[in-house]
Amino acid sequence: MATKINMDRHIREGWTVGAFIRELAPQVEMIMSGQSWREPFRNRQELADWCRDNQPYYKKRIPEVNSYFARMYNLK
Repeated sequence: MATKINMDRHIREGWTVGAFIRELAPQVEMIMSGQSWREPFRNRQELADWCRDNQPYYKKRIPEVNSYFARMYNLK
């Protein structure tokens, strides 16, 4: 059973898990649908590395953000 993601969990300076997901979602969609110069993510680790590098203001891994997109695109 999948764990429910707490979109309201505060990460840093007013940014929540949900805010990071909303910020990254359009870019992740473009990448995964082949509309970007970047190849689609092949696994969770590639996704996690990209999310960490591209999320605004906070350059640490946010497990809920990674899990959300990994589930959405069925990455193992």
